[in-house]
Amino acid sequence: MSSGCLEPNHDIAGIGIRVSIYAQTFPSSPPSFSWWTERLGVYHALIVFNLSWINALNYFLYYSALLKPATSVPILQFLHVSAMAALDIWVWSKVAVFGSQPECTPHTLYVLFGKSIPVVDNPLQIASIVLYSITVLPALNGIYIVIGVWACGLVVLLITLALARLKIPIHDHKVESLMVYVPMVLYAAAINILFVVDTELMIRRDAGLTQPGESQQTFGQTLAMLVLFVPLIDIVKKARVLLKASRILC
Repeated sequence: MSSGCLEPNHDIAGIGIRVSIYAQTFPSSPPSFSWWTERLGVYHALIVFNLSWINALNYFLYYSALLKPATSVPILQFLHVSAMAALDIWVWSKVAVFGSQPECTPHTLYVLFGKSIPVVDNPLQIASIVLYSITVLPALNGIYIVIGVWACGLVVLLITLALARLKIPIHDHKVESLMVYVPMVLYAAAINILFVVDTELMIRRDAGLTQPGESQQTFGQTLAMLVLFVPLIDIVKKARVLLKASRILC
């Protein structure tokens, strides 16, 4: 493995940027866009994609749990996912020559479910292109909503059966709301945690390729950290609501 092969890009892989994105996913804040730069290598492009997918999928998971027949379709979010999928296809189809530092690409590792895979691995490229080809069309983005609804519905069913066995009344409106909200949060949190862990493992395992300076605190990272104040306040408010609702089951 080459040492110091990648130029540092602290405005993408810096700890301030990562913490800001990670922290904003869990309170279901509006998804944010990761800015595309002209001189982006495969390594940093994949980090951008991971951070963007964290926000996009997080939105879809919460949206699917609250989906009702009268709910309007989030057109902009569908288009955002389509744009990200198109960029993913572009990168993965040219992964060997993409970006400003192609000499580093053969040594770059991508982490999936905790397993390190070289980005030039042919099965990984094919699987990525196929997956993102499914999501590039706005009409097919609904697959994620269907999966979210199915998963949350299954958890709600299991909770209902458990409450019935414990002879806890579930006709109360607050209890019913809690039964939907809790599975939604757990399901979204599981997906988010997987993305966060894989992204951090990828950065750690590719650290030998990166030149010193990526952890340097910059003005952009400082601004990203300041953005956290609003979602942190939202976390506190939602935690208080959830705590009050949970007392019903005590």
